[in-house]
Amino acid sequence: MDEDRRRETGLFRYTLIRDAADHGLSKAQRGRLLRALVDREHVGPDGRLVRVSRTTLGRWVRAYRDGRVRRTRSPTEGRAGPHIG
Repeated sequence: MDEDRRRETGLFRYTLIRDAADHGLSKAQRGRLLRALVDREHVGPDGRLVRVSRTTLGRWVRAYRDGRVRRTRSPTEGRAGPHIG
């Protein structure tokens, strides 16, 4: 996967989980947010509608909260973005 694709994928994932990754939320609050995300389709980085499972969202949230998210940089644009994966 090239850097642009990685960056777009990371931004898509972060956009989905950013509210649920808040350290101030209780497990119940986080669960409600994640269930709401599972219940609908999202426009993926390639423009197609996608659904994301509760398990996958939970893995992305844990990775973000545990600091296992690395920054990627596009060599052509010079913009950094998160890579959650």
